[in-house]
Amino acid sequence: MKKNVVRICGGEFSGRTLLSASNQNLRPTSHRVKKSMFDIIGNSIMNTCFLDLFAGTGAVGLEALSRGAAICVFVEKQPSIFKILLKNTDFIRQYKKIELKTGDALVWLPKLLHQFTFDYIYIDPPYGLDYNNKVIHCILNHLTFISETTLIFEYSVNADLKRLSLEFEILRMCRYGQTQLSFCRVLGV
Repeated sequence: MKKNVVRICGGEFSGRTLLSASNQNLRPTSHRVKKSMFDIIGNSIMNTCFLDLFAGTGAVGLEALSRGAAICVFVEKQPSIFKILLKNTDFIRQYKKIELKTGDALVWLPKLLHQFTFDYIYIDPPYGLDYNNKVIHCILNHLTFISETTLIFEYSVNADLKRLSLEFEILRMCRYGQTQLSFCRVLGV
């Protein structure tokens, strides 16, 4: 199977090629979606704390760091993908603060919410496994830790995420083919 070419598309490390995986279960965020997401975030990414939940090979978190985030925490469960994530983040360790966590994102999320004050949490779990609703449930159990956090959900346009609009203030929604991005904040915190 042919590997996708994944590059950082903006900021200090723009154009840098990242290692990718030929794993059929890994669905990297497209260049178009990633660029659009960070164009929407704009300069507000500067000096922030970013969580790349379900990080895969780390392309989105590395994009955040390249564009000015001060710290990024990456969480990836699959050991073979985590090894690629380690290699992809090697170059940036001398310039930026990163933390890498291996294991289940739903186990790590509560711990990380106690440890860090995240400005952005990027949530892009495997499609079709209902992880978004599990993440929403976890977040709702830790509201005091994310009152000022922008949550960015990436999901299939076919996903049933009615709960998203019930539990969160939708700041912006964007569709890119079969991919949907929702920028959200917690209601009433």
